[in-house]
Amino acid sequence: RMSLEQFRPYVLMMNARARACIALEDKNYDRALELIDGGIGSIRDFFAEIERDDLADSCREIQFLEEWSERIENNRPLTAADRLRRELTQAVEHEDYERAAQIRDQIRELAI
Repeated sequence: RMSLEQFRPYVLMMNARARACIALEDKNYDRALELIDGGIGSIRDFFAEIERDDLADSCREIQFLEEWSERIENNRPLTAADRLRRELTQAVEHEDYERAAQIRDQIRELAI
C-alpha cells in the first residue's frame, strides 16, 4: 500500500483535472476553478497527512494545477458585470469619477 502512496498526488491531480474539464465543457468556469483549487487542497492535505508539508512547494502536480487555474482565469470570457468592474477600475484610476458613478449604477442594475 505505501508503495502506491507515492502516486497519490498524481491521481488527485488527474481527478481534479478530469472534473474541471467537464465543468469547462459546460462553460462553467467558476466551478472548474473551484474543482482545481479543491485538487490543490487535496494534494496539500495528503502531504500534511504524511507529515511532509515541505514537499508541497516543489510538487509538480500542484504547480500544474496552479498554472492551469491561472490560464483559465486569464482567458475565460468576461461577463457583463466583469467588464463593467474593469471599466470601473479604469475610471477610478483615471480619476473620472462621474463615469465611475455611472458604471457603479450599471453594476447595481445588473445585480437586481
